Amino acid sequence: RPQVRPRDLTPSQLETLASNIIDITWQAYKHNGITNDLSAAQTLKTQGYRRAHYRHWVFAREHRPCWRCDAAIAKQMIAGRRLYFCPRCQPA
Repeated sequence: RPQVRPRDLTPSQLETLASNIIDITWQAYKHNGITNDLSAAQTLKTQGYRRAHYRHWVFAREHRPCWRCDAAIAKQMIAGRRLYFCPRCQPA
């Protein structure tokens, strides 16, 4: 969740976060900015979704359904930054 600070994570959670950040960054670099699951993105593209709709898991998808659970993606402003999350998959 956006409210959780890295310094409040356990060592295991921090390691997972760091690993995911690196993996997602490399995926975006190799696949023209797609951070969504690649097979899900391809399926959505085949179904006629526009790139803006299948490119990210949650970023800039406020009020659209979560790809995993169908809940509406939420947007929160923290320190002037837009943060998006699924309230069901990422509970407080």
